[in-house]
Amino acid sequence: MLSVSRRTFTSGALASAATGLAASGARAQQYPSRPIQIVVPFPPGGSSDAIARQLAPHLAASLNGNVVVDNRPGAGTLIATQHVANAAPDGHTFLLVDVPFSVNPTVVKSARYDPVKDFVPVAMLGASAQFLYSSPTRYASLADFIAAAKANPGRVSVANAGNGTTTHLMTVMMQGGLGIQLLPVQYKGSAPALTDTAAGHADGAFSTLASAAPLVSSGKLKVLGVTAAQRLPAMPDVPTFAEAGARDMVVEHWWGLVAPAGTPAAIVDRVNKAVGAALRQQDVLDRFKALGVEARTGTPASFGQTIASYVERWAKVAKQYGIEAN
Repeated sequence: MLSVSRRTFTSGALASAATGLAASGARAQQYPSRPIQIVVPFPPGGSSDAIARQLAPHLAASLNGNVVVDNRPGAGTLIATQHVANAAPDGHTFLLVDVPFSVNPTVVKSARYDPVKDFVPVAMLGASAQFLYSSPTRYASLADFIAAAKANPGRVSVANAGNGTTTHLMTVMMQGGLGIQLLPVQYKGSAPALTDTAAGHADGAFSTLASAAPLVSSGKLKVLGVTAAQRLPAMPDVPTFAEAGARDMVVEHWWGLVAPAGTPAAIVDRVNKAVGAALRQQDVLDRFKALGVEARTGTPASFGQTIASYVERWAKVAKQYGIEAN
């Protein structure tokens, strides 16, 4: 059964924060005419849900309307994605997307959507590196993990959130980049993969800090490596995979908003500016920092370029490493 969770944010509580953005065009002047939905393809409590709920009241204030966060998990994000693709392109339905939005059409047969043609980009929201985690009692460093994989081909397990997910692709990229053989183990999401890794049932797992933060802060998970181009100032002792020899493993995980194809440009521009204003608010910046997410936005066109580049990149990775759609 489809689980749907909703929470509505009204403009009244934050009316003083409204930006007074001017509408252009008759349709934009009447906008919004009903509550705006931000559809999240994951259950409440995850990083995407947290980002949506932090932004929602600020968007409600800027747009002088109500904003509803609508959780529609299931089918590897496809339920929510198809719902928004089929929604009226009138600016009242948006999809909060992350990297799987650009990966799924390549590796999931049932993903019958085109991330470039079936949607219009609205705004990037933020970005984060990916990290490799293990139980602190299992490995002391990334070098130890790699050494164990070399000594035990195909026996060092790496938990992932399912076939074709970015966490799975990170695993196969690590294998190819370092010339090692790992044992990918699929789970139904990042949460159980990380939980089993913390318990020692899997040797490692890839994820963002946003998903792993509680287990890291409690000492149940150790950060071994990061997919950033350079070591992060907040984690100076954590090496990059490029340092270890996997030079192609410079990967960012991003979040953003898209709308159904055909959504008026005037409305897209208005929401884009509202997002930019929200990302300058201190409470949003503080929450994003706690999630390990760098607040980042730009024009709809620049976000569209990011989506298109990831579609191309991940299609090449899937082909290079023989990842087939299921």
